[in-house]
Amino acid sequence: MLDPIKKYRAWIIAALVFGALSLFLEGSRTFQQCIHDTKNKEGKYATQKGVAKIAKIYSIRRDCIGVFIHNNGEAITAFFTVVLAFSTIGLWLSTRELWRVTDKTLKHSEDTARKQLRAYISAEPDGVIDFIPDDQGGSAGSLPKYRLHIRQERSHVSRSAIER
Repeated sequence: MLDPIKKYRAWIIAALVFGALSLFLEGSRTFQQCIHDTKNKEGKYATQKGVAKIAKIYSIRRDCIGVFIHNNGEAITAFFTVVLAFSTIGLWLSTRELWRVTDKTLKHSEDTARKQLRAYISAEPDGVIDFIPDDQGGSAGSLPKYRLHIRQERSHVSRSAIER
């Protein structure tokens, strides 16, 4: 259910920010005063119809956005400084989490390599003679399979010595 939201999350956030900024801009006294003054200076542009009227509305708004930015430059700079500060904090938090996960992955890889690359040996009652690579059959692990044969005399080993 949330997959489409995750997929278009950036677009949704951008649309919400754009909408909020538009509402803020349209509601500001500076912007409204600029539009009112421009309409009074140029007339109500009632003689224009269709696309020409829409183009005129947007050109007035574009010019008034410039006036708004000029009059409120310090406040806009302060606002984006706060946005930059929160973005930097968010980036720091995500970087810290990335380092944590990377360290955890590295430790897991080291443990896995240690387990896969250690020697497994089993002794048969006849003993072991020498180390001979086994060309017959495959190895279940990452290392090549060897037959280890070493002959030695049997001796009795106590169970407590084996368990150590």
